[in-house]
Amino acid sequence: MAAKKATPLNEARDLFALVGRNGDTVDSIRELIAVPRWIEHALGLYAKRFPEDAPAIEKVLRFRTRVREEFDRLVRESVSPLPSDLAAQIERGESGETTGAGVGAMPPPR
Repeated sequence: MAAKKATPLNEARDLFALVGRNGDTVDSIRELIAVPRWIEHALGLYAKRFPEDAPAIEKVLRFRTRVREEFDRLVRESVSPLPSDLAAQIERGESGETTGAGVGAMPPPR
């Protein structure tokens, strides 16, 4: 089986599939995607010291930004047709257990 190409959209889809599982929320996934400012600053200092590495560092940072944009788009598209109270629950990671069918899947019977 061929591996999926590493694209911002593919990574965003994989991360989006985690929402609602094991306590993962939209916000916790956004934190996972983000590059903390202190790391970004350190990478900037490194790139100044070693300019030959700057293009690769910039590429990685742009990739993370695109993952965040794609993830946010997936979130917007997934919750727009839902009632506002359910959409808010999903945003907070309170949608309950899912059957693995994705965000908004029906929780198992109790």
